[in-house]
Amino acid sequence: MWKFFIIIASLFALASCDDNGGKNNVPEGAPLTTQGNNSDIVNYGIGGIVNEYYAIKDAFVLENDAIINQHALAMQKGIDTLDLKSVQGTNLDKDKNTQLISEIVAALKTLLKEKEIDAKRKPFQTISDKLYDLIKSVRFDKQIIYLEHCPMAFNQTGANWLSNTPDIKNPYIPKKMIDCGEVLDTLDFTKQQ
Repeated sequence: MWKFFIIIASLFALASCDDNGGKNNVPEGAPLTTQGNNSDIVNYGIGGIVNEYYAIKDAFVLENDAIINQHALAMQKGIDTLDLKSVQGTNLDKDKNTQLISEIVAALKTLLKEKEIDAKRKPFQTISDKLYDLIKSVRFDKQIIYLEHCPMAFNQTGANWLSNTPDIKNPYIPKKMIDCGEVLDTLDFTKQQ
């Protein structure tokens, strides 16, 4: 009988060592990361730019002009320190990547010059579209990126944005239609061989 009790107590002790209830420790909605084919320099540089982009997008959702500007400046600084040779070397079309980066910088400068949040949304759309093209071109493989679309933005002409989750948080018309949108594409180069 004592042996049975000791076995049960041991099993209970082992089971209670799992302090997270059998779940993994990755927070819900956190981007997946894996070891990919790009160099650490490319992944670090593009990853920093993408993270600043997400902060800008989230600030548009909150309609916080100061945070938009703060992260737009940080994104611009990240691009300025980007090792272009490494980024260009990840694709046969080096001129295309250089052009995309130039267009993102120009749109960031326009965004920073605008005084009203609604006026900042148009250059944000350009940043979103060009960053999507750049990520796709260099095959950024550190996280899964979702291209999301709101058909109602800009008087029903529609606009895209990037997200690290498939959840819709509309940065174009957050007060009226926070969940208006759909996932158009999923960039997942994390599974490359």
